[in-house]
Amino acid sequence: MAWIASVVVSLALAVSGATVADDVPVGVLEVMDCAVGDDGTMLEQACGGGNLSKPHAVYMWTSGFLADEDGAPVDASHEWIAVRLDADGVVQGTALAWEPTEAEYELAGYDNGVELGELVLMFAAGAPPDAHLVHDAPSGAWYMLADDTVTPLNDWASQIVPGATPLGDARALIAEEHRRSVEACRGVDGCAGGGGDAGVVDLASQGAQPPVVLWTVGAIIGALALALGVTAVALRRRAA
Repeated sequence: MAWIASVVVSLALAVSGATVADDVPVGVLEVMDCAVGDDGTMLEQACGGGNLSKPHAVYMWTSGFLADEDGAPVDASHEWIAVRLDADGVVQGTALAWEPTEAEYELAGYDNGVELGELVLMFAAGAPPDAHLVHDAPSGAWYMLADDTVTPLNDWASQIVPGATPLGDARALIAEEHRRSVEACRGVDGCAGGGGDAGVVDLASQGAQPPVVLWTVGAIIGALALALGVTAVALRRRAA
């Protein structure tokens, strides 16, 4: 599949044997620790008799980057993703933690997205230490940002940025697809972008976004849409 080829490209950029050095808050590690999961809790269900990998911070593009302004290209989304592994170490999907309020962490949800889980594992194993895992929620695209180079990690990202590309050259491509995806969400409840009424800058500057279903274009459906869909259901049940 195309996403595999994209990950191979990212690995070719990596420092041999390096792993991503995420600064993961202790609170995130605690809410994603399968050893403390009780029967019937979301954590116990996410672990499923197996384990969760080390969480990795998820970043998002800044409003300045999307608006072609100077400044940092990414910012923390206050979300962390871990891979769900069964007792034999086989990928079962992913789990997501987030920070709804400062210094308070929750398990936001989990999914059966094996492809996304494998992608995260390969990113963690092969990316340079300073690499960022970047998720553009409106478009459903996942990227690696390292050494001012953007590398697409999933199928949809590879349709936006075809391969490892200098950050300056990739900016216009990423920003345009971000705008299209936000526009496609306008007036659609539950769509990534808060119902579609937020512009590009507003959406990117809102900080942590609860995981939501991506009702944008057909190419986004599949593993990622399923993943975020399950997470959204979990969040709604917790809020009920």
